[in-house]
Amino acid sequence: MSIAQISLDCVFHFLNGKSPRPSSDGEFPIYGSNGKIGFSKEHNHERSIVIGRVGAYCGSVEVCESKFWGSDNTIILKPKDGHNLKYWFYRLKSYPLGNYSGGAAQPLLTQKTLKPIKINSHQIESEQFRIAEILSTYDDLIDNSTKRIGLLEKSACLLFREWFIRLQYPGHENANVKDGIPEGWTHGNVNDFYETASGGTPSRKNPDYFTGDINWVKTQELLDGYIFETDEKITEQAISESSAKIFPENTVLVAMYGATIGRLGILAKPSSTNQACCALITKHKDSNPFFAYLFLAENKQGLINLAQGAAQNNISQQVIRNYPMVLPAKNIMDAFVERVEPIFKLKQSLELQIKNLATARDLLLPRLMNGDITV
Repeated sequence: MSIAQISLDCVFHFLNGKSPRPSSDGEFPIYGSNGKIGFSKEHNHERSIVIGRVGAYCGSVEVCESKFWGSDNTIILKPKDGHNLKYWFYRLKSYPLGNYSGGAAQPLLTQKTLKPIKINSHQIESEQFRIAEILSTYDDLIDNSTKRIGLLEKSACLLFREWFIRLQYPGHENANVKDGIPEGWTHGNVNDFYETASGGTPSRKNPDYFTGDINWVKTQELLDGYIFETDEKITEQAISESSAKIFPENTVLVAMYGATIGRLGILAKPSSTNQACCALITKHKDSNPFFAYLFLAENKQGLINLAQGAAQNNISQQVIRNYPMVLPAKNIMDAFVERVEPIFKLKQSLELQIKNLATARDLLLPRLMNGDITV
């Protein structure tokens, strides 16, 4: 095993990105500072590492093993002969490139800044290949599970639309319609069928509040999936001395503030949230958390359209409470839940699998890069 320092300009050809021309039917991914941002009919790079060069994602690292378009917010690094693309992706992914950013108004990286950076790395290409192969195994499993989750989500959303938007549910041919909805269905607002509540933020002046083991969800952690663990956790004392509260497992969360409006989450275990999350808890005998989740997903744009605010757009808990909702008859809801509950359970299992795989990969990565594990 041979590990030594090497400057990035000895490893890569440095190339610039260019302002993209997006196309809805383009085949080549467009990369910006925050990863894939669309598609183009054209490409300007291939088999390279993409570095975010400006803004909040300055120093971000992506890799594309095929042809792509790198935007003007990126710096493109193409490995020279003798250097493995995927190895260097993982090596740079674990290196704090963002710490080298300058810029007055916002963070900025330049080729001039990046080229002289010296990084410890494996010098033998076969070792680079083996390390990349090991780490790629984890990412391949994660990608496969992510694709399966996408298919599950699509099937659940299509079923919701078929039954409750197009009203093509089982037995619809024989249903009597009264006041615009099938007989036995109930027209109301979200608040008629679900209890809504928001959380709170314990005082940052008391750091002990944030030393507990109770999940505390922030809206950036709402990623349209299950929430297993959170970045910050709080204590029982924090709960009792603030407006934060613990919500039960399977509570559906929806983001109310700023750019995250409408993003969803489902609690995998009892957890608290900050005040930017609205929690929906079943209170009607025929309501169900999976129905609520799919209803909110279907009506995301409708909620966004109701957002208000001077500095940033927000929706209030009252807006969500008053949002119109039709609850199907019990037999239809039961049949629907029977179809979608296994989908959500498998989604939860796959998301937990992804979380565990990512954790294992991230623990292994520095040990491989530092030479603690021989390959």
